[in-house]
Amino acid sequence: MAKNKFPRVSIQYKLMLYAVTLIVLLGAFLTINSVVSESSRIMTTFTNSARKTTQFISNSIRDSIKNRDLDSVEQILLSADVNPNITKVQVTDRVGIPLYAWTRSEGIIREKDKISDRNLDAIMDSRGWVVHEEDEIIRIGGVMQTGEEQVFGYILVTFNTHDITEFIAANTQKTIYITLIYMLIIAAITFLLSGYAVRNLNLLRDATSKVAKGDYSIRVNLNSNDELGDLAKSFNKMAAETSRLLEEKVEKARMESELAAAREVQSLIFPANKATIGPIKISGLFSPASECGGDWWHYHESPDYVYLWIGDATGHGVPAAMITSVAKTISTVVEEMGDLEPSEILTMLNRAVYAGSKSKIQMTFFIGAFNKKTGKFKYSKASHDPPYIIPASQTFNRKELEVLIEPNSHHLGREATSEFAQGEIQLKPGETIFFYTDGLVDVFGSASRLERFITNSCTNNNSPCNLVDKIEDELNVIKNSGHELLDDVTLFTCQYVK
Repeated sequence: MAKNKFPRVSIQYKLMLYAVTLIVLLGAFLTINSVVSESSRIMTTFTNSARKTTQFISNSIRDSIKNRDLDSVEQILLSADVNPNITKVQVTDRVGIPLYAWTRSEGIIREKDKISDRNLDAIMDSRGWVVHEEDEIIRIGGVMQTGEEQVFGYILVTFNTHDITEFIAANTQKTIYITLIYMLIIAAITFLLSGYAVRNLNLLRDATSKVAKGDYSIRVNLNSNDELGDLAKSFNKMAAETSRLLEEKVEKARMESELAAAREVQSLIFPANKATIGPIKISGLFSPASECGGDWWHYHESPDYVYLWIGDATGHGVPAAMITSVAKTISTVVEEMGDLEPSEILTMLNRAVYAGSKSKIQMTFFIGAFNKKTGKFKYSKASHDPPYIIPASQTFNRKELEVLIEPNSHHLGREATSEFAQGEIQLKPGETIFFYTDGLVDVFGSASRLERFITNSCTNNNSPCNLVDKIEDELNVIKNSGHELLDDVTLFTCQYVK
């Protein structure tokens, strides 16, 4: 990532710089406009006043000349001394010959200065009042006359604008000072306001830094009814939601860890998937729908029998898995007790399941005892899915599958004193018993589809021993396609190979 060549500047100083630049430009514009307007107004006012003064002097001298009161003319000229801005007054006759002149430094001049030809020509041409500005001097000239034709002469009054210029300069300086003071005040207010705005931004920045470090409990309290307030509210919602999601993630990870440990422990209560015990071959499979399952199967051998166990606790997950652990514990006790009837074992299981769940969790169960010498198979069933007897022939059809439906009893754990019926069949060499839980029926959609799959998998030179492997392949296809099992799936086969 390229390094920024420019130094880091606080946003407050950026705002201050932008504001000051705008204030300076605006202040300069307003100041220049004000100075120019005020200077123009003052000069216009002075010029108008000078014109009126000149007109007054002109009328007074005209009247005195008209009345042949020459002493009054001199008095009028001397009275010009009252106006400090008048520096010179010149009066000529109607052909331009000087009659009277007055200057501030010399008073009335007898040598009678002549009005310059340029000014006199301008007065004569205009037949009115002429204003001529030059440096710090304003000359105002006009015609002394009565009516349109009777011209007595011409007058030219010179005014010094030095005082006015100084006044304008002082006024300009004052305006600049006042503008600067206002600019400083506005800049200070801008600095304070930008500091307030940046303070809120700094609160958000500090809060985001803490969130980046993992502190999701931070909240920003801004009572600001603007975009920053909205941003603070959004930040608080984000932090709260992130904290909640993180807690859920941690809790999920903890539960997954515990479930993985529970599954590892549960795997220890299942037997080996394949075994040969005396005259029978066993092949089994357990596939849970979650980390822990509620299905369980087992087998063990006594001197005369091979006992086959399969059960399904209601639901799945940890509670159901705990009930299967109860069944495993009972199987350990039964193995130490020697040969027992399947119905007796179910009675023991029923009491244990009822004591552990008080009917909240029940189990379907099937226990069979295969006589290794005679091939007889005794069994007891507690509402479990009935096993299939697969013929030894490889040319059978689906209707030839025998189903061990009866006798049947209700679920384990329903009542503490339940009793369980028992049945018995004679297995023929080559026949196979197929045990399963209802999760397998869910996979195939119905019992009839399951029966067709069993028939197709065990005929045409296909061994029943491969049935479990083929079902496992079907389950893998389902899992690999992104679908999940709706329920635990447990199955195993027991083939009489004498």
